Parts: sequence; C-alpha cells; structure tokens
Amino acid sequence: MNESTLDKPINILILAIIIIAVNIISSVHFMPIMLCGLMLFLTIRCLEKQYYYSLFILIVAFVMIEHSIGLIPLSLFLLSFFIYIFTLEYFKNTFSSPLLIKSALISFFYFILFIVFIFLNGFDFKLISIILINILIDIALTGVFFEI
Repeated sequence: MNESTLDKPINILILAIIIIAVNIISSVHFMPIMLCGLMLFLTIRCLEKQYYYSLFILIVAFVMIEHSIGLIPLSLFLLSFFIYIFTLEYFKNTFSSPLLIKSALISFFYFILFIVFIFLNGFDFKLISIILINILIDIALTGVFFEI
C-alpha cells in the first residue's frame, strides 16, 4: 500500500497549525495569504481515505481561517466538501494531467470563494489581486506537496 506523509494525523495537525499561523500573521501585517487550496487538498485526502479524526482537525483549522478573514463559519469546509462531492470526478475525467486537475480545482475553489466574498462584503478591486496571488501560491505549493 502506498502511504504518504499526509496519512499520519500528526503531520496534518502540524500542517494545519502552520497554515493557521501564516494566515493570521499575513492577514494582520500584509494581505491575506489564505492557503485554502492546501486545505482543500487536505480535506479531499481525508475524505477519500476516510480519516475522520484528521478531518475534524481540518474543520477547526477552517473555522479559524474563516474567522480571521471574516467569513461565515464552516463556509470554506462546506465549499470544499461540495467540490469533493460534485466536481472532483468531473475534473479528473476532463483533464489528463494531475497539474491541470490541481490548477482547475484551485481556480474553481477560489472563484466560488470570490463570489462568496462579493455577496458578504461587496466588490473590491483589491480582492481580485488577493485572490490571484492566493491562486498562484496555492498552485505552486500543491504542485510540490500533493498528488491526486
């Protein structure tokens, strides 16, 4: 059986703590670097492998990220859950390259997140730059760490 480093709950906990720390520090001092794409792939991994204890850790991390960027609690988790249920297989069947699948999933996730931000806070041109920078950061990091 092919075991990844993300199959251990302690590694998911450490990565979630790092993501929360980066999100809180960057949203206070710079523009928000959310790293929600990493959390999306961690959630997909936990749902596929049925790691429910690790999924609880991710839900807590999602709530902390949502609180620091001003979203409704559990909105990011529900968004990633619906992406896993409804669109993951479509993207896997449509694109042949794993990098294209990751890029399409992250872009779709941030597009829906952009729509949620518009409904909650109104449109802002700074939001477009924040979303584009977060897409680029997440595509770069998921290309290095995660496989689908």
